[in-house]
Amino acid sequence: MMLEDFMIALPLITIVIVVIIALKISYDMHLENEVSDDNFRNNSTRNNSSNQSYQQNTNYTPNYSSPKSVNNANVSLYNCSFEGENLSSLSKRYIAIDFETTGLNPKTDRIIEIGAVLFENGKPCETFSTLVNPGVTIPARITEITNITNGMVMTAPSESSAISRLVDFMGVALYGRTVLCAHNADFDMKFLCETLIRHGYSGTIDSVDTLTIAREMVSGVENYKLTTLIEHYGIETGQAHRATSDALACGKLLAIFLDEKKDEIAEFEKEQEILVQKREEYKQKRNMIEISPENNRKSVNLLPTIDIWNPQYDVGLSFFKEGEEVRKSKEDYLKAIELFDKARETGFYSVQLYEAYAKAYKSLKDYDNEIAILDEGILRLKNERPDKLEERRYKAVCLKLSHIEKKNEKKKKEQEKLLKLQAKAESEKEIKLPQGKRVVQMNGNMEIIKTYNSIAEAARTVGVDPKGIRSVVSGKQKSSGGYLWKLEEN
Repeated sequence: MMLEDFMIALPLITIVIVVIIALKISYDMHLENEVSDDNFRNNSTRNNSSNQSYQQNTNYTPNYSSPKSVNNANVSLYNCSFEGENLSSLSKRYIAIDFETTGLNPKTDRIIEIGAVLFENGKPCETFSTLVNPGVTIPARITEITNITNGMVMTAPSESSAISRLVDFMGVALYGRTVLCAHNADFDMKFLCETLIRHGYSGTIDSVDTLTIAREMVSGVENYKLTTLIEHYGIETGQAHRATSDALACGKLLAIFLDEKKDEIAEFEKEQEILVQKREEYKQKRNMIEISPENNRKSVNLLPTIDIWNPQYDVGLSFFKEGEEVRKSKEDYLKAIELFDKARETGFYSVQLYEAYAKAYKSLKDYDNEIAILDEGILRLKNERPDKLEERRYKAVCLKLSHIEKKNEKKKKEQEKLLKLQAKAESEKEIKLPQGKRVVQMNGNMEIIKTYNSIAEAARTVGVDPKGIRSVVSGKQKSSGGYLWKLEEN
């Protein structure tokens, strides 16, 4: 009977074993950073490397007021592009962050270790590191990978205490003022977002993904795992699969990418210096510019308002991402704008959407629509952080004014050219003599030398330019060929 029971249960046992193996493989793949980076809302990064000398300072004291816990908490996550003003901002300051967790699901699993490193001017300067008591048992497989045991976290700070201290360390990063970076950012940012919301924190987080950046900038490597990139660039590492080591390695990797973009950063900052000098001037001139944007967009008053958890957000996000791919391909900017319009009509809106709109219009040199869409974005995002849009609008106003000035200068030159042509035509115009009139040649004493039947005859005989004779006869000049000329009197 026992054998028969075993044979009956064998298919179920097989299914359970297959599921366990699949879950283990899936988690291994995540830990090796093979998870897709194609997520916009919740981007973050994963992988490890650090010097132990930076693993300290968990008692970091902030010099500002931390965000207060609130009811109905909401955290907006934005994946920043690796270009322009974002490059400039990152070159000065960013926070690399990494989490070790009990599993893959940010809603049901919990953080067991936090590592965060503040970088300024490409150098690590402050570090936050703590184990976290997750309030649940750490699976054996996780302990095998991270070497973090249940005993190690038993006396560690609770999730509430740890996240409060992390918020203090992050500082203005929770207001979107300092960008976070991670390797395969989707994973870490989802856990960060869920944990912040669970404990009542609201805010806006900007992030960059070194996995995505590496795929765009690095060639000649077997894969884009953090361990592979660490070896490729010769980055010193600490213990793998520990949060602070991974965060420091990720931060150093981003510093390398930024160094490779230093010429682009310098060019952007030079443009910004010029822009700042003219900023006040263009603020005053903004109201002087009349724009006539031509588009079929629905009025902003007719658009729905949704948050990032509304199903329509994902629909709008999908249209936005598709539009960005089209825009970046530089093949059809109008198609990209059409997709942005579809995203906008779902109720989806963000700084990134309005930036993408503006970039597409700028590529088309349609400054009227660029300024108009930035005006809308600044108005809709006035309670968040529209300064990026404001800077872009100032630049659009600058281009619009430059365009107007060039147009006026061109018009002025065309008018001057026309006047010159008219003057030349007037001076070269033949003076027609009255019918039957002859031309009289005289010396300086007004004594008649000879009379000719026409100017042409006089010119041929005397050897002077007929234009000169005509000018003397018409009173435009006194003499021609050393002689005075006039029409014969009746």
